[in-house]
Parts: sequence; C-alpha cells; structure tokens
Amino acid sequence: MKVKFWGTRGSITVTGLHHCKYGGNTPCIEVSFDDNSVIILDAGSGIRELGLDLLKRVSQKKIFLFFSHFHTDHIIGLPFFTPFYRPEFDIDVYGNPYVYNSIEDIIDLILKPPLFAVTRDEFKSIVKYHNIDNQFKFETEKFSIEVIQLNHPNPTLGYKIKNENKTIVYFTDNELIQNNHSIDELERLLLDNHSELISFCKGSDILIHDSSYSIYDYSQRIGWGHSSNLAAAMFAHLARVKNLYLFHFDPQYSDDEIDNLLEETNQFLQKIQSDVKCSASSDFLELTL
Repeated sequence: MKVKFWGTRGSITVTGLHHCKYGGNTPCIEVSFDDNSVIILDAGSGIRELGLDLLKRVSQKKIFLFFSHFHTDHIIGLPFFTPFYRPEFDIDVYGNPYVYNSIEDIIDLILKPPLFAVTRDEFKSIVKYHNIDNQFKFETEKFSIEVIQLNHPNPTLGYKIKNENKTIVYFTDNELIQNNHSIDELERLLLDNHSELISFCKGSDILIHDSSYSIYDYSQRIGWGHSSNLAAAMFAHLARVKNLYLFHFDPQYSDDEIDNLLEETNQFLQKIQSDVKCSASSDFLELTL
C-alpha cells in the first residue's frame, strides 16, 4: 500500500517563496495498491496534478473517490480532474450529501455555469455516485474502508483504510476539544470528549490529522472546526498510532512556521514520553507501508 500527498494546505491554495517546502495545494491524498485500483481522499486543488499523473499509468483505471465533506477547499480541483473526461476510467464517488438529495446535486453546484464552463454531461468516464453516512463500510479484495463522523461544521467524515495488516486513518477538518484548553488539560479533555474517535484510530500505522493551528492560534479560532498541533499529538498518543502526519495547515503559515509547528509537536511528544513518530505532510510526499 502506497500513500501520496497531493495537497496538504487548508482553506485556500497558496503560492510564493515562503510556501515551497510544504506546498500550497488544498487537500487530496492518494492511496494505491498493486492492482488497478486507486483510492482518492478529497478533491482539493491537488487532484488536478494527480489526474494528470494517472493518465500516464498503464493500469490503475479504477478510482474510488471519497469526500470528507464539500467545503470549497476539498472540492475546488474536481472540475480539473482529467480522468472524468477520459473513457478508459471507471470512477465511484462517495460522500455525505448533507441537506441535498444526492452528491450529484452538490457537484452540479460547481460544475455548472456561471461557476464553471462545463457540466457533468461532459464526463466521458463511467461515473457512479454513492450517498454515504458515518455507518458506511466497504470492502474489496484489496482493502476495507470504515467511516466515522468528525467534529466540524456540516457533516464531515473520517476514513480508516485497511490493507492486509496495515491501517491508514484520514481525519481532516476535525476539531479536538473545542474550548480554550491548556496543555496540561489535553489528556483529560480528549479522553472525556473523543473516546470514540480514539478507539476508531487505535493502533493505526498512519494517522493523517488536521493540525491547522498552533495551540496559541487555536485559542482564537475555537469552533472553526480545526485542531491544534498539540491536541493532535496527544490524540495520536492516546490512540497509540505509530506515525502522525500533521495536515491541513493554515494558509497564513509559512514553511518556517510549519517547521516550528513540527518541532514544537515533537518536543511535546518527547516530553510525554510518547512512541508516536510525527512528521509534517507536504505536497508530493510519498509513503510505502
């Protein structure tokens, strides 16, 4: 099982000299296997480059696209995903339609003039749409996937993907605790408020978790639906995950600020004597399990 980050920034794309190391694309992650299938998590701006890369591959024409939710930064790349316009691809799209009847209705909001020049009628691939909720479970010969509801405005889904004995959890846009907490309160508050999420992630090999803010900046953004780096670190420790990847960085954060965020997180994990290994996700980072 391979994982590649195609977009790791939150809220809006960023460019410039201060955003070269970690990149500026909004959320999109690829999980692939040694067959013809690919899982894609979210369709932020990073999915454009992923789509172009898929065109070059001999196999991997079966795509499972899972949306965490439909906020703009997670769907903005959808109209530019080239496999939609190529007949050799077979694409299944999954998401929670929230107040709409179907996810087709939501996709039609952006794939329609005046917001975009073409509609879904232009798709040439085989596309099937699936409305799901937090009870959804799915299994193929290569992988299984489970879903849980996260803490974010409007229904947002977290995903757990298993392949043989390896597990990846994707928790973007998940606000841990949601009050003005201190570092000393983290363990108690997480156990009191997020025991179900902790159990869902238990022992996973990779946890990709929303870490939009430093703990100081979080105190000024309570209720926005995103977590601090230290809350994510304590959460990973309590869930006994092996590797934590900080994700969904605030667009205002420069490369240097994300470096500092990562250093602070690792110092905290060392202080609490945690075995969790922490890294900062970045555009085009590749992992093999």
